[in-house]
Amino acid sequence: PVSTVAPDNGDMAAIPGTFATVRTDTRQALGVVTQQYRPFQNREAFDFMDSIVADRLAMFETAGALKGGRRVWMMARLPGEVRVAGDDVIHPYVLLSNSHDGSQALRMLPTTVRVVCWNTLNLALGRAGAHEGLTIRHYESLDERVAEARRKLGVVVARVDRFAEEAQALAKRTMTR
Repeated sequence: PVSTVAPDNGDMAAIPGTFATVRTDTRQALGVVTQQYRPFQNREAFDFMDSIVADRLAMFETAGALKGGRRVWMMARLPGEVRVAGDDVIHPYVLLSNSHDGSQALRMLPTTVRVVCWNTLNLALGRAGAHEGLTIRHYESLDERVAEARRKLGVVVARVDRFAEEAQALAKRTMTR
């Protein structure tokens, strides 16, 4: 529960319906959320990625935590590659991103951006459409959405194929002044 100090007399006053998400290892507060918020622990969120890697549908590429653990991500490379023109190779990925401060839903989305830092994470999330991939709000059950995520993985692969066709068509166009 979140409390504040009353400015007039210094007494503690509870802020109804608000809670801090707190790291259990460092006791650091990560953010303030409402009572409907359901945290997705990293273990829960990453279990899905573990299952697609175990099924050889993807291979782990990178993972990280930013801002003291407020934002985490895991990236898996999908099989295959997109060759646009000559040696120009693009690798398709599935990005899973989650926040522990209430600022973002858990998202799983296709991208060609290899996330390694805050800037590339924001680039990948910014390029994704609002309805692209899978979004799981922090008040829903993660377990119920795993089956949907596995179905959407097929959509991700189809999107990569469509991107390859479009990129190759553009590469064949002759540019004029």
